[in-house]
Amino acid sequence: MSTRTTATIPGFSVAALFRATSSLVAGMTFAMVLGSPFPAFAQLPPITTSLRYTFSVPVAKPVVNPCSTTFVLITGNTNLTIDTSTGPEFKIFVSYLSSGSGRDALADGTLISDGTQKANYAYSGEVTSEAGSPATPATFIMSIPIVDYLERSSGDTTDAFLMSSLFETTFTNGVPGVPVLKAIDVSCVH
Repeated sequence: MSTRTTATIPGFSVAALFRATSSLVAGMTFAMVLGSPFPAFAQLPPITTSLRYTFSVPVAKPVVNPCSTTFVLITGNTNLTIDTSTGPEFKIFVSYLSSGSGRDALADGTLISDGTQKANYAYSGEVTSEAGSPATPATFIMSIPIVDYLERSSGDTTDAFLMSSLFETTFTNGVPGVPVLKAIDVSCVH
């Protein structure tokens, strides 16, 4: 035969005892995490965010043909893709694809069509580059230099030339603004 002794404490219930025990366990766990030399949140891997921005910048500009005394109207398009990655470091990956043509013109860009014009120029290029920083800068300006080789579509390279374009874009908290064409310079290959 067994006997059981029960007692009641006025104003105290099993539910209250359960709440008190749960609060005590939660408080001790919280104190252990805060008191640990390796906080629980420090063990989480850093969050990496990758974003892609794509811009298409049209080009239309008369330039002096550096191999002669004539002018060439350059028309084309430069597609820039800027990938950014933030996490333990800030990284930028830039790729561009440029293509277009050049036609003999007057200084104001008017095309020459009197029979003295030569075959059109053609150009295309593709380049990628990358840069990085230990942290994401609040604001900075990035210059993107691009060099294209222009030669006549007929295969004549006697007056082939290089066209250097300089684009700039301003980054704010890792996000690029629209690239702006700042300059075009040309130089004769021969």
